[in-house]
Amino acid sequence: MNTVCGLHLMPLLEEIDSPRRSCIAQFTAHGRLRSLSFVQADNEIMDAIPAPVSHIVVDAPLEVHNETGARPIERLLGWLDVAAFPHSRERDRQIFGGTRGDALRAPLTTRIAHVAETHPDAVLKQLLWEHRPEHAHSIVEFADYRSYWHPLRPPRYRPKAGGRAATNGFASIVAILEREVDLDGWAPTESPDDWQAIEDAAALDALICAIVAWRWAYRPGATLQVSSGHTPFIFASDAFLGHRISLHAERTGVSVREDFQDPHTAGPRADVPPPD
Repeated sequence: MNTVCGLHLMPLLEEIDSPRRSCIAQFTAHGRLRSLSFVQADNEIMDAIPAPVSHIVVDAPLEVHNETGARPIERLLGWLDVAAFPHSRERDRQIFGGTRGDALRAPLTTRIAHVAETHPDAVLKQLLWEHRPEHAHSIVEFADYRSYWHPLRPPRYRPKAGGRAATNGFASIVAILEREVDLDGWAPTESPDDWQAIEDAAALDALICAIVAWRWAYRPGATLQVSSGHTPFIFASDAFLGHRISLHAERTGVSVREDFQDPHTAGPRADVPPPD
């Protein structure tokens, strides 16, 4: 069965002796949730990713080249009104003990799969735009789009630093995701304790990454890739966001790897197997 995966990756310091675990979400080619797996060590992550997976999307850096400051992708996200942690080698060492993706990049990319990074808040912002109220579907001018896009804010749900997850945001996030895919009955735990709530938040991030992987594989034109290194960063996108990304890509030091297309007119991808 053809599948895609999303990986919520906990920072390096959380890998050992912590109840906080990374999460892997797997979707079928038809956009139905197949499995959720919770893992800790890097070898457990690799063992939990099925061999026939075609696309893997991760919500954490798989490469950080800059010693200080921020990566080009974080500068681009800032221009797109998405707050993003500014990763650098020095900052990752100080806060997380290093960049965990350093050790995972090679085994992930040696799989026979497309691999990319994404940012869950950027994905949610795009999904909110795509499912905007009916009156906003008449927006055709780019200036009008920007004024509508800027205030879109997904509800808070993930924990900040070592804090608690915001469980009152879970239902809203699930409702956003269910417009895109079939979660096969999965839902966050009712009345969870703190650790279960953190695990449910991790599952939501993994599901968001898997949605991007599924769009990448099976919805031509519904994603866009940029890069400032070897591993691409991928957006859930449409023509509006694609245009805005193209305006800011050069100034922020990234290059657009694929021309954005209208998903209603784009042809099928030749390198992706058809749904089972």
